[in-house]
Amino acid sequence: SAQTDLMKTTALLDKMGVSSDITAGNVQIMTSVMGLSAEAAAATSREMFTFAQAIGMPPAEMASAFQEAAPHMSKFGSMGTEVFKDVAAAAREAGMEVGQLLSITEKFDTFEGAAETVGKLNAVLGGPFLNSLELVSATNPVDRMRMLSDAANEAGKSFDDMAYYEKITLANAMGLKDVGELALVMAGQFDTLGDTMQNMSQTELIDLQKQTTDFNTLQDELNQLYREFALQLH
Repeated sequence: SAQTDLMKTTALLDKMGVSSDITAGNVQIMTSVMGLSAEAAAATSREMFTFAQAIGMPPAEMASAFQEAAPHMSKFGSMGTEVFKDVAAAAREAGMEVGQLLSITEKFDTFEGAAETVGKLNAVLGGPFLNSLELVSATNPVDRMRMLSDAANEAGKSFDDMAYYEKITLANAMGLKDVGELALVMAGQFDTLGDTMQNMSQTELIDLQKQTTDFNTLQDELNQLYREFALQLH
């Protein structure tokens, strides 16, 4: 039963534009690394498709991003898929890639990395706006991004008003790749991510419902094909 469910899900997602190889790889990650059952992995794969539609992210892009983020998400065990959804939504909201967001926050996985970065940032910001212990304790990458963004804004910093070298200094202190990433971090609305569905327009909700209906229709068709195949075997 579990194998059949996985086969149907993989075929269904492939029909909807998500490569069967990517889906199979993600299911493998969920079952062998995150400890999900085969049924839960199949259901999660379908949920991610719908969630991608909700946040305006191409489902194939989300599936690939999950595979790339697996080394980070595996730290969260069975909660890895839920944390990934938070990260994907945050990255989408801030105009960032999932990998970008994770590369910024992973330095806070150790006290040494957090202390070094926090020391530099507080010096640049001119006060104790960040706490290394809080950053290490906040294991969810989105919470860490919110803290970074809040610290810069609480210090009275405005990206548009900052001088050329001030932007470079702050970007370097955060461990960012460039000033462009600093702009994204400071502008990101990391406190309002839970409102994604509530803030969707009527048209967007209708489109999402249509996608879900198409998804379910295809699943019904696949179920019928499997029943016919089973009867032929008998």
